[in-house]
Amino acid sequence: FPFKTQSKNHFRVVGSCNGLICLSDDYSIFHAYDIILWNPSVRKFVILPRPRVTEMIHGSYMFLLGFGFDCKSNDYKVVRVAYIKGRNGRDLIPPEVEVYTLSSGYWRSFSTGVPPYGMFGYSWTQAFVNGAIHWIGYDPCVAGGDHSLIVSFDVGDEVFGELMLPDGLAAQCGQDLSVSVFGEVLAVFQYKYPAKKLRCSVWMMMEYGVVNSWTKLYTIDLQGGLQKPIGFRKNGEVLLATGRGKLISYDPYFQQMRSMGIHGAIDSFYIDTYMESLVLLRTGVGDVGGQASSYDDIADGGGEENGVEAPQWPGNFKGAKEEQECRGWTR
Repeated sequence: FPFKTQSKNHFRVVGSCNGLICLSDDYSIFHAYDIILWNPSVRKFVILPRPRVTEMIHGSYMFLLGFGFDCKSNDYKVVRVAYIKGRNGRDLIPPEVEVYTLSSGYWRSFSTGVPPYGMFGYSWTQAFVNGAIHWIGYDPCVAGGDHSLIVSFDVGDEVFGELMLPDGLAAQCGQDLSVSVFGEVLAVFQYKYPAKKLRCSVWMMMEYGVVNSWTKLYTIDLQGGLQKPIGFRKNGEVLLATGRGKLISYDPYFQQMRSMGIHGAIDSFYIDTYMESLVLLRTGVGDVGGQASSYDDIADGGGEENGVEAPQWPGNFKGAKEEQECRGWTR
């Protein structure tokens, strides 16, 4: 990136919409960090003003970010959900919510209909699909323990909602779940540790909003240095990060792996499709100077097999090898 991070680590990519990338410099500088909207195509950026909830004013807190596009108003929005710590050290529910709109240039406090759910900031994952931002959450009021679910925020109507998970996922701790997107389909990665072996199951909601449409596609054995899935390629392969900072493409149908020739810290990878656009061309506050990041085609490497349950490909997911590859970069 052409920006310098205050944390001396790397930026976190919150999300990407229509060529506009949302960055957060929050890995180490928790009390004072920048959120940036950046268009590398036109080399323009906007640094967001400080939100209302800060550590200096409210003390310790945990937060999540979401980024999405409002097609009704043709505007981009950043959502910040902050859980302020109570005197007993537990997160206060409901959380404080703020919404930033690119057209206005400022944050608005949001208090209407905030659900009494907790959400996990540890995985730093959000999924923007069907006009809404999605995070993994839990209902602390369910008897017998926390009940995992997906909390959604409709970017256009600015309304919170929830999507129920199948029983096998709902009963699992939300820290072992993360959300993703495959095309226009909402997906969940489920981590398990049977016999001290890390495995990851891939679930997809084949019909948005329909609980019975959740489908478990396959399970990947994360052995041999594999750490976690990063996202999906357009051809249906899963991109995985290794403990040594390598990016691996895994074909669940043929059960083969190949190196992508991309290296970085395991928590620095972010995968998404990218499109050039003119967003911020007239409204960006400055030219970042220097060259925008390049997005070279991902190079294929050698193959390697890995154990996996037989995949059940939905619809036209199987055999989509001819589709254009997604592009990847590290922060």
